[in-house]
Amino acid sequence: MLAHRLQELRQGAGLTFAELAEHTAALGEPALAVSAATLKRAAGCRTLPKQTTVVAYARGCGATAKQEQEVLRLWARARAKDRGILRQLHAPAVHNIRTRREFTAALAAVYESAGAPPLRTVQQRAGTVPQPADVACDSAVFVLPLGTCWRIVKRKIKLPAWKHCEAFLRGCGITGERVLQQWKQAWEQATTASVTAPRRAQQSIKPEAFAMQRRQILFVTEAMAAADGPASDRYPPKYYGSRKSTDEYQLADLYKQLMVSARRNGVASGNGFDSMLVSGDGSVHLVQAKHYAAPSHRSNVRDRRRTR
Repeated sequence: MLAHRLQELRQGAGLTFAELAEHTAALGEPALAVSAATLKRAAGCRTLPKQTTVVAYARGCGATAKQEQEVLRLWARARAKDRGILRQLHAPAVHNIRTRREFTAALAAVYESAGAPPLRTVQQRAGTVPQPADVACDSAVFVLPLGTCWRIVKRKIKLPAWKHCEAFLRGCGITGERVLQQWKQAWEQATTASVTAPRRAQQSIKPEAFAMQRRQILFVTEAMAAADGPASDRYPPKYYGSRKSTDEYQLADLYKQLMVSARRNGVASGNGFDSMLVSGDGSVHLVQAKHYAAPSHRSNVRDRRRTR
């Protein structure tokens, strides 16, 4: 679409690429002076051209402001498709934002939809902080700090302040007051939303794992019941019901608890736990083998030096 539109502009102006290059040099802006070879590659669109090249191409052809904006929208769409990040964000619409995660994803999607301009360009478009007339300031103070802009783009911030969100949106080309009001309502909704951890998918357990866990449960409980002393009274044998569905639910719950503790302690084995004791009241006692990491090579060398 972009290449086709650029070709239409040049053919409508009746210019060759050499003449078009002369027109771009006559625009008076050094950044828009583009060679004929660069303009030809931009029209072919085998590789995505720079934004300044597209602007120079359109202005050199005498395009109107509306035509230039249309070409820039096509370029931004091609840029987002070339980067491939916008599709991975799965950002909702503004009126569907409910959580902080969705809000930050939507901000990143706005940046990608704008063609992922340089961060300094976004910062400059966002504007500067107005300074009092009686205060001398050598350099302008930007509303949007560069570090905050980077964290918004990379989604390294939970929820930025609204003044930074508004500045970021303006820097990405969203300037309508009505649209900004919708974004502010979405920001307020995300601010009041409760922060909850994402749900983890329920871990599926294979039938052979069920059988292994069942054998180990019965083995441990039978061994404790057969032991002499108070342990047999404290840990009588506990068997699960014969119904398969109830057995599977109980084993799945026990498996989840055991795996969490084993992984936290670094002793997770193939079936997820070392052994288990089930008391008569139904409480579960986990048994795990603790181990200590071997000393490093430097500590071994240090110990040998001390012994000499």
